[in-house]
Amino acid sequence: MKEKPNLGILLKTLDRDSRILLYNLWYRNHLNISQLRELIGAQNDFVILDKLKNTINKFSLKIFGKPLVAFRKCYKDPDSGEKIFFNWWFLDEMEFSDGKKPLMDFFEERDNVVIITQLKSAVDITKVELNIKNDILEIKIKKV
Repeated sequence: MKEKPNLGILLKTLDRDSRILLYNLWYRNHLNISQLRELIGAQNDFVILDKLKNTINKFSLKIFGKPLVAFRKCYKDPDSGEKIFFNWWFLDEMEFSDGKKPLMDFFEERDNVVIITQLKSAVDITKVELNIKNDILEIKIKKV
């Protein structure tokens, strides 16, 4: 049985904004350029296009031998059956986790620690409780 590549490997090679874009494309299957721009607060579409083509797909080609995102003028959503126009799509089924636990990863940057996790419920990010004890970070987020 052929082992599926783990997308976490690629996420570790990407900058913060590229990780956010890729994770959201994986999670939602597709997004338009405006939605992608809003995710990272990009000043213009060219920033997004550069991240998609010259960062995400460039590293994806190096690691997996194929791109993971592509633009489609019109494409049928396999989940809803709806025709979607002018969106960027996640192209492949790749595993974020072992299927039992949601993705949970962190990255240490120069000035930040970034935590990425897959949520199974809607949450209210205005209601977050943080606790640190013995170098253990606990994050509680209120469900909607």
